Formats: sequence, structure tokens, C-alpha cells
Amino acid sequence: MNIAIAVDGESMDSPVSEQFERCKSLLIVNVDTMNATVVPNTEASDEIAGDRLAQHVLQHDCEGVITGLIRATAFELMAGAGVTRYLGAGYDAGKALELMHANSLDLIRDADGGKNCGGSHHHH
Repeated sequence: MNIAIAVDGESMDSPVSEQFERCKSLLIVNVDTMNATVVPNTEASDEIAGDRLAQHVLQHDCEGVITGLIRATAFELMAGAGVTRYLGAGYDAGKALELMHANSLDLIRDADGGKNCGGSHHHH
């Protein structure tokens, strides 16, 4: 199975991006072989980048995506396709993947929202 990881770099040592649309690249990782395909993010616009990157996630049939925050466009594309969204910001890609396997990463349930499981939205 494939997992997409938004990173500020191009390898499994790179930190997971804080914001999906602003990652330097998207790693498409085959978790069985640990082969990673690097998809560079060349778009300046968050909206276009999010759309592009989400399309790659869907084309590669990824089960999940590990990232930071996700804006609405990309969120809806991926959520609509049943891609599980994991919050991995703060870790490098390799570590985030391990934590995902251990079910230790939080799920991203809302666009640009993060961790609110209930109805209480906290805006800072």
C-alpha cells in the first residue's frame, strides 16, 4: 500500500510539512518496499498546489497522507476519496510513518482545523 507524506525536503529524513500545500515535495511511499517516489511541489498558489498534490495522492492510490494542516480544496478531494489524513508535523517522515503504523498519530478531521474531535473550534 502507498502512503503520501508532505515533506519540507525530498527524503524520509525530511521534516513533515506544517502545511500540506506548502510542502517542498510529496513522498509517495510504498510501505511494503519502502520505495519512495518524490513529487516536487512547484506551485506558488496554495489553492493550485493543494489541488495538484491531492490529485497525486489519488492517482497513486494512497491509503493515507501524513502532513500538517490541509486547506479545504485538498482536504475535500482526499477525504472524498477515503484517504485517511494523519497529523505528522513535528516529526521527520520516517518517524511519522512508524508512528502511523503504531496508531500514534492524530487524525486530521477538519480542513485547516487539526485536532478538534467535538464541535468546539478554537481559533488563535
